[in-house]
Amino acid sequence: MKKALTLFIVFAMLIGGLTACAAKESAAIEPAAPETTQTVAAAAETPAEESSQSSHKLAVITGTGGLGDQNMNDFIYAGVQKHEAEGVTVDVVQPKDVADFPNLQTLYAEEGSYDAIVCIGFDQLEALKSVGPNFPDQRFLLCDTTQEADNVTSVLFRAEETGFQLGVLAGLVEKDGALPNSRGANTIGFVGGKDIATINQFAAGYEAGARLVNPEITVLRTYVGSFGDPATTS
Repeated sequence: MKKALTLFIVFAMLIGGLTACAAKESAAIEPAAPETTQTVAAAAETPAEESSQSSHKLAVITGTGGLGDQNMNDFIYAGVQKHEAEGVTVDVVQPKDVADFPNLQTLYAEEGSYDAIVCIGFDQLEALKSVGPNFPDQRFLLCDTTQEADNVTSVLFRAEETGFQLGVLAGLVEKDGALPNSRGANTIGFVGGKDIATINQFAAGYEAGARLVNPEITVLRTYVGSFGDPATTS
């Protein structure tokens, strides 16, 4: 929930910052298709307050795990939905492969109607390094890693804090012998998706939390090699 609130604030800042120049931009952009013309005409008949509520758009490119991952994709989308409830149009695409990122980023940017394109996951970085410079007036929001570019806002989460809390819980439960199949070995495990910096931050916090409440505990760590392979994880 904390992550969702953080993203809500970031989106609010982005949209708020772009509102001041929206009138000048709309006057310079010609309709790309008949349906766009109809939308503009309909907006002219709409009261000013209603029109302003529906004039903003966000595009979301999830990580390859997609929505329903009960992790970063869901947390960030929860923040996006707060704006959707206020009338912001949100378009979401759920790619299955990293190779899809460049094309999707380009397609959304070429449309030219989005206040921001939200790119979820560190593995969108390489695609954005290539695509971003081609659209200097398009704002991108890159989650879970950083990129130094005028049109890219980077968002990082403190994964170690969430890991620490879970580690404290696991350490206490194991210490009390309440974990199923614990067998009194005072051992817990950590299964990461990939051996990367963000996951290792989470793991470090998990181990630190567990050892804070249970100094003698053993923490085993392994990686699946993927964020979309629940069969191997189990």
